[in-house]
Amino acid sequence: MEFKLIQKYINGTLSDKEQIEFDTWLNSSPEHQEYYQSVLRNSTNRPIEIDSEKGWVLVNSKLSKTFKLKHFFPYAAILALTFGVLYAILAEQNNAEGHKIVGSPEKEQVIDRNKPTLTLDDGSTIVLTAGKNYTDSNVTSNGTEIIYKKDSEKGGAATAYNILTIPRGGQFFLTLSDKTKVWLNSESKLKFPKSFSDKEAERVVELLYGEAYFDVSSSELHNGKEFIVISKGQNIQVLGTEFNIKAYANQEYIATTLIEGKVQLHYGDLEKSLKPNQKSVLNLKSTSIQISEVDVFDEISWKNGLFSFKDLPLEEIMETLARWYDIEVFFANPELTKVKFTGVFSKKQAIDNILTIIESTNELKFETIGKTVKVK
Repeated sequence: MEFKLIQKYINGTLSDKEQIEFDTWLNSSPEHQEYYQSVLRNSTNRPIEIDSEKGWVLVNSKLSKTFKLKHFFPYAAILALTFGVLYAILAEQNNAEGHKIVGSPEKEQVIDRNKPTLTLDDGSTIVLTAGKNYTDSNVTSNGTEIIYKKDSEKGGAATAYNILTIPRGGQFFLTLSDKTKVWLNSESKLKFPKSFSDKEAERVVELLYGEAYFDVSSSELHNGKEFIVISKGQNIQVLGTEFNIKAYANQEYIATTLIEGKVQLHYGDLEKSLKPNQKSVLNLKSTSIQISEVDVFDEISWKNGLFSFKDLPLEEIMETLARWYDIEVFFANPELTKVKFTGVFSKKQAIDNILTIIESTNELKFETIGKTVKVK
């Protein structure tokens, strides 16, 4: 990929033919995500002056590996990611003051991200720890993921339910007994059958709170049984598809984003259908549903180890960071909650680095005191 072509893309001056050439190159080549994450891990937490010409030469010379994504990066997300790479590379070569930190925190905040709890149908609780195996008659776990065996319950006994709770700073992968795959974000709780019974007309799980990405096993493999996800009174009916649900306990809305297939939303008398790349927002106060087209990458980047903030208010951004880094956030001025920011970060990056980058692009300051971040 010629440097001039990349430059033209950044400047928004590509012809239709050049746009096709650029898209083809982008989808089949350098492992941007892997390199981006490695740069962020090694970058400093200092604001910089960006020399774009120098930066693009560095980017062009350093991106050398290839990767494939199941879902194509939307252009806006690519642009944010590219500037993130550029910023991280140049940050290694500049010196300046970062945001204020009171005390002597470690470079990386130490958070035990691998201790979700599994509550069994008898009420007993198991703490899942990375590297420590857990096995019973229907489930195996290595502490970072859980895999349930094939459906085995027959008619008769009542369905047994398990509950998986993910703490702040955690993320977990789960394979249900029908082979549906579920990714759970930090501070989330999912209730699901230990094994889907053949006596039930539907496959039902409940997202009690939090955020989850579902890759649903097709109903064709389960005698036509629909898959239902319940969350705060909203029901999502699917036959076999991929979608994301965000329904945190402190939020008065439920956001559902469809990646593939088709889903039907039900809430009281309301009923809506979603198409791929659409997002619904159910307002629990007004009981209204708004549907819009979205960049899927921004909605599901969390499951791939990234934060993607596209023109989001700082209040929403800090809520996301607080859940992952297990911090408390205080705004000295309520008006600062409305400040907007766009950027892509690795979830492995130190919180101090992220705050410094946000600080350098806005008229605000962060002050870290222990596990509390003050925005002023």
